[in-house]
Parts: sequence; C-alpha cells; structure tokens
Amino acid sequence: MMKTGTAYTYFVSGPEGREEGPLSHAEMKRRLSSGAVTGSTFVRRSDAEHWSTAADFPELAAKDVVTTRYDAQGGPDALTQEAEALAYAKEVRKSASWFFWIAALSIINSMAAVMGSAWGFALGLSTCYLVGGIGSAFGGSGPWVAFSLNLIACGLFFYFGIAGWKSRFWPYAIGMFLYAGDALLPLLVQDWISLVIHGVALYFLVAGFKVLMDQHNIEWNAGLLVKAGACVALLGGLGAALLFTLHVDAKSIRNSG
Repeated sequence: MMKTGTAYTYFVSGPEGREEGPLSHAEMKRRLSSGAVTGSTFVRRSDAEHWSTAADFPELAAKDVVTTRYDAQGGPDALTQEAEALAYAKEVRKSASWFFWIAALSIINSMAAVMGSAWGFALGLSTCYLVGGIGSAFGGSGPWVAFSLNLIACGLFFYFGIAGWKSRFWPYAIGMFLYAGDALLPLLVQDWISLVIHGVALYFLVAGFKVLMDQHNIEWNAGLLVKAGACVALLGGLGAALLFTLHVDAKSIRNSG
C-alpha cells in the first residue's frame, strides 16, 4: 500500500550543507509558510536516496520560483546586490554623460565668443553667451576674462559628469539644478531652439537623478524641492538682473558671443 503524503518525513539541506531532519509533513508546511524553506530548497524525502527540491514533491505544494528577491533573513543576497549595483551604475553613467557633452560644447561656444563669432551649440551653457556679452561690453581684456570664467564653468560641469559616473548624489543634483537654471536664460531671450534642447538634456539628467535617488534611498520631499526651486530661481534671477543692469537687449546678448 502506497504511503500518503502526510506519512513521509523529510530532510532539508540547511546552511553550510548542514542536514536537518527528519521533519514531518506538518513541520515542512510550517517552514514553507514562514519562508524558511522555498521551492528551490534542497530536500530529500524518506522514500528516496537522492536530493531534490521542495517543489518536486506535490504534497508540499511548494512553488519552484522565488517569490521575493530577499531571503528568509530579510535582506538581498550578494548576487542580487551586485546585479542591482551594476544596473544602477549603467543607468547613471548614461545620464551623467550629458554633463560631458554640455561642458565640451560650452568650451567651443566660449572659443567662438572670443573670436567674435555668433555661431554656437544650443546644448552648451547659455550662461557662456551672457558672460561673453558682459566681457565684450567692458572691452579691452574683458572678452578674455569672460573666456576664463566660462572655462571655470565648463570645468565644473566636467566635474559633475565625473561625479555622476561615480554615483555621487549631491554633485549630480547640483549640476542638474544649475543646468535647469541655465535653461531660464534661453527663455528670457526667446531662444526657443536652445530652450527645447536644454529640456531634452534635462529629461535624461532627471532620469539618472531618479536612479541615484533609488540607489541612495532618498525620496522626494518638500525640502528637496524647495532647495531645487531656489537654486533655479536664483540663477534665472541673476541672469535677468544682469541683462537689466547692463541695459542690453536680450537678443543682442545671444548674438554678441
């Protein structure tokens, strides 16, 4: 006569290969319910000589899938942590690369401004045109002083890119907020192409920022939003004040570089 499922006893392969058992059917069901045993746990039934998994025994009704990425101890295993870290790093690096493009194209724009050319890249910092216009207004060595200041700004954005590649949260956040403030200048001078391209870059920067927030377990909150808004408003207000103080037409500032 064949044994019923409840008549079997079981042996479980525990941590470091330690064997536990014999365990009754009721005890196995209790361990399955608590998560101490899963469908992928190695189990040997009393009527068998070889090890199988708990999911191989129908009477246990164990699923052969991991229902949670965390084990019974409540934490991710080493492989899960490594996979998540690699995925985070890949996404953040892809987004942080925009800082390098912004910095590189801003250098080209700054060089064009020194040579008196109105040509430039819309993805670069709009502040470069503003600083270049101020330098030209002073004459003499003004353009070269402006060029030096622009190079400092470009170097800063290169730093933001490097920090982003290293998954550093606050340098990335500051760089993103500064570029958002820089996007207000095209709005003031009605340079719609530059405004749209700034918006595209910000879209990808924000995507990387969200990944960094997950990586560092940081959530959006009122304080963070207030700081971001203040940073953007400060840069936009500074640009508007400079334009007003110099009594220079907004469009002429854009072309003076």
